[in-house]
Amino acid sequence: MNRSEIEKRISDGFHEMTPAYDENLFEQPAVKAEGNEWYLSTHEKKKPLNLLPGAGLAMAAVIFFFVQNWFVSAATFASVYMDVNPSLTLKINSKERVTSVHAENADAERILQGMDLRNTDIDTAVNAILGSMIRNGYLYEGNDMILLSMECRDTQKGDIIRQRLSAEINDSLSAMIGRATVLEQQLGEIADLEKKARENQISLGKAAMIAKAVNENESLSFEELSQMSISELMKKLHQEGADIDDYFDDPEDYYEFIYEADHEDQDDIDEPDDDIDDEDDSDDYEDDSDESDDD
Repeated sequence: MNRSEIEKRISDGFHEMTPAYDENLFEQPAVKAEGNEWYLSTHEKKKPLNLLPGAGLAMAAVIFFFVQNWFVSAATFASVYMDVNPSLTLKINSKERVTSVHAENADAERILQGMDLRNTDIDTAVNAILGSMIRNGYLYEGNDMILLSMECRDTQKGDIIRQRLSAEINDSLSAMIGRATVLEQQLGEIADLEKKARENQISLGKAAMIAKAVNENESLSFEELSQMSISELMKKLHQEGADIDDYFDDPEDYYEFIYEADHEDQDDIDEPDDDIDDEDDSDDYEDDSDESDDD
């Protein structure tokens, strides 16, 4: 077997081992990859997963609902101010649930100690505060006057909430200490009072009442009135001839307060002076002694 025969047999063997298209394999043009892709453009790409019709809109609606609900729950719809001597501010949302509670003075901090009223309904929060005021000696028979002030974006609904809370406070205090006097006011533009209220450690509700009194009688001092309890403040305003009947929801409460305040003033005038009595007694004793000596 010569050289040419050997080469022919080797060539025939390779042809039998490889596919029929081996001759055209290297003649095909190479396709350049696109970008950083590791595969050739002839590679079949997987199609993205398509959501069911409307599923995207439904998911968006659910997200929108939760976001909207969160904003409604967190947004302040109204502010409720409670003053006795402790001064407190409660913020509520449109569902009448408490979003925050702030103690305006040290007495209020004592009232709120150990209580977390956030996310409770306003009625429950108010009753809890009343109970704490009674336990700590701020409300009792003879000192039963509380100022309830409301500031609300919706004046009509604010009036409804205020009147309902006033009735509940009256019922609660009447049951717990025997009687109650609830003063009420709906607040308007009070932004200019924020600084004065903060400086004197009182609520905006009490600040609005005092500001009205000071505007009507310039001899009164805002700072002095701020240090008084609501009972003391109302007696002072009555003595100064201020118009206070608008704060009383029940006319009977107003006339009862006027009657008691006037009689307290009269009792102070009629009360005898112990020092004067002692002096008179000593004079009588001396006179008697002189007469006995003469005898």
